[in-house]
Amino acid sequence: MGRYEVIIQSRTTEWGTVNIVVLGGAGDMGSHIVRELIENSDAQVTIADYRLSEARELARRLGERAQAAFVDAGNRDSLLLALRDADVAVGAVGPFYRYASRMAWAALESGVDYIDICDDHGPIQTLLEFDAVARNAGVTLITGLGWTPGLSNILARYGADQLDEVDEIRIAWVGGAADSEGLAVVKHVLYAVTGQVPTYRDGQWIQVPALSEPERVEFPEPLGEIEVVHVGHPEPVTIPRTIPARTVSLKGALTPKWNNRLAGWLVRLGLTRTRSRIDRVSRLIHQLEGVLGAGGVALSAVRVDVTGARGGEQVTLTYMAADHMGRLTGIPAAIGALMLAHDEITEPGVFAPEAIIDPAPFLDTLAERGIQIIEHETVVPEAVAEEVPVEVGAEEIVAETLAEAGPVVPSARLTEGEVVEVTLAVEHGQFAGPPTESPPGAPLVPSATLQNGTVVEVALALDKHHPELSPATEPAVIDTSRETPARL
Repeated sequence: MGRYEVIIQSRTTEWGTVNIVVLGGAGDMGSHIVRELIENSDAQVTIADYRLSEARELARRLGERAQAAFVDAGNRDSLLLALRDADVAVGAVGPFYRYASRMAWAALESGVDYIDICDDHGPIQTLLEFDAVARNAGVTLITGLGWTPGLSNILARYGADQLDEVDEIRIAWVGGAADSEGLAVVKHVLYAVTGQVPTYRDGQWIQVPALSEPERVEFPEPLGEIEVVHVGHPEPVTIPRTIPARTVSLKGALTPKWNNRLAGWLVRLGLTRTRSRIDRVSRLIHQLEGVLGAGGVALSAVRVDVTGARGGEQVTLTYMAADHMGRLTGIPAAIGALMLAHDEITEPGVFAPEAIIDPAPFLDTLAERGIQIIEHETVVPEAVAEEVPVEVGAEEIVAETLAEAGPVVPSARLTEGEVVEVTLAVEHGQFAGPPTESPPGAPLVPSATLQNGTVVEVALALDKHHPELSPATEPAVIDTSRETPARL
């Protein structure tokens, strides 16, 4: 079998029952998965957790279809024992940079269809390398089926399916510090903001500094506009393998905002440089959770912008969802587990969500569970081309523009010795009117409109000794671009 070999263990599940084992089922995210499975199916659910007393208490509250079991995700034999009677397994033990590959491999050895909510970029390549083993074993393994990754991937696929060609997929998330309680979540955040992280840009995977390239992104209210930065996540690693986009990026942030500054400060001090340091710092931060979440909104959100071509137009499709982190994570994972249990997904192998899940029915089921997707579409007219700098002389610009467009209109005053940008904007088939204001005594600069509706910016160099229009000594640039619509 090559690098990885597996011996399939036999299972003794009673005929006619479906047993879904949730590894880490008593945890912050895992408990939401368990509740969703109990409330929306008739499956038997095993809450497998290191904290057996908490698993037992949760099982008692949920009723007779829930049962508790001990599992140590760091121990192979313990994992195999927990999965012995499973039909489907869900991996929810974090941090995933430590446990993702161990849980997945145990599922392969057990011959159990499996999904996880892995949100760390580090183990993704290893998981994908299990593909041949999974196919030979007849096991379906879906990694990253939660909030982000998970819902984010499915929205990216849904948007891509609406376009003829996909140019860019931009994913952004915001997590409320008051919206989670798990220690593993803290470890994930510190891991994601440390060092170099993957992104996919201009057709190739590259590494960029975590916390770099900040931008402000609009999320559903009451979250509003949030500054997000590059963080380490699986989406830029997996999505380009299925969707032929030129660029796939992911940025994230925490609320309240000062949590991001704290994370950056810890990184700069070197306190997250190793996994052992992340463990120590995370335990301290976890004890201060009430303080860290103070003043924040107990909500989280994801936003996906898919840009590409459709019917000759450039289109950006925007999808957003906001809810509690546990629901955003637990509901997609539970839906996926039930799809495996009901044989709605049967192809063996290792997959990210966008590669194996049909997005439309999945999103319909998500809506039935109360997760609403906000959709928005922005269309850029076909006549607006991508910016392509063209070097020509100033005399040629003026002569060619006047010959094509017709009458001139006055523009504003030029400052002696400076380069001035003059915008010539005309609607198709109409001439532009003069500017609403022109400073007294200002010289007129030739200006006109183009027949194709394109906006042209002309850089004219003015000789400081000659206030009148003079040819530029350096080539000017025609910018045939149009302003990109502001992101929501």
